[in-house]
Amino acid sequence: MFLGSSAVEQVAVNHRVGGSSPSRGAIFGFAMFLSVKSKTFLIGEYAVLDGASAILLATDPSFCLEAESASVGELAGISEGSPAGIFYRRHEEFFDRLRIKFIDPYNGSGGFGASSAQFVLLYRLVYGDDSSCEHLLSTYKALTPNICVSGADCILQYYGSNICFNPDSISIDFLNWSFSNLAFRVIKAPVKVSTHRHLANLSFRCPDELKECIDLAKRAFSATDEELLIYSVNRYYDIMDRLGLALGETRDLVKKIRAIPGVKAAKGCGALGADTIVIIYTRGMEDEIFPLLS
Repeated sequence: MFLGSSAVEQVAVNHRVGGSSPSRGAIFGFAMFLSVKSKTFLIGEYAVLDGASAILLATDPSFCLEAESASVGELAGISEGSPAGIFYRRHEEFFDRLRIKFIDPYNGSGGFGASSAQFVLLYRLVYGDDSSCEHLLSTYKALTPNICVSGADCILQYYGSNICFNPDSISIDFLNWSFSNLAFRVIKAPVKVSTHRHLANLSFRCPDELKECIDLAKRAFSATDEELLIYSVNRYYDIMDRLGLALGETRDLVKKIRAIPGVKAAKGCGALGADTIVIIYTRGMEDEIFPLLS
């Protein structure tokens, strides 16, 4: 596919795996534009670190990467100490004739997977869209050897679809949101926790009650059981809170959101449930619910 680091030349590909269709981008001359979705843990953060499954949602807006040939390599929008920055330095020969710019639609506010998106976008430049999950994960984990990471966010962003990911078997199920009476929206939580710093000091064993919630959520998607989905998402967050894994500011906001008519479930997502808040609500009630949160 790639003809070398002096020029990025590739035929646009619509690559499908299990029904997913990641955006490969438009190719114009010697320039490439790549994009990957935002990610949110619907359920399974923390548990996935101990071998349990996790369900993640892919949403817009997307993170983007512009790459074009240049006489001297240049990297903008990615810090040197990040996993993507380390990956870039380890592949300097590939990147040395490319001008690369990362575009964050959230302007650095965090919470939707910017760090993993940076890595996935650079990884796709080097390896394309046909790499294996095992190679993607092993490459990512080698960049963070002292931190326990699952790589689930990387998997979602590489394939661009809602997924259920199991880290033990490295298996992926692609999920459709088929709940006709329910819609969801993901909003930014009030406080951002540094995920990598948090995980660096974390030792976690997943209790059975969290695993049971994940199993219920998986069953809910399989059977399109709306009540089971609502129950599992709410209960998972409540258990996180009881275990001391829910930041107070986000927890208080989640309680207020759950009290709004039409809201069926609300949960803080990510590290300490403080990356984002996912809100599951009665479809069609957007105009009644979200003005109350502005």
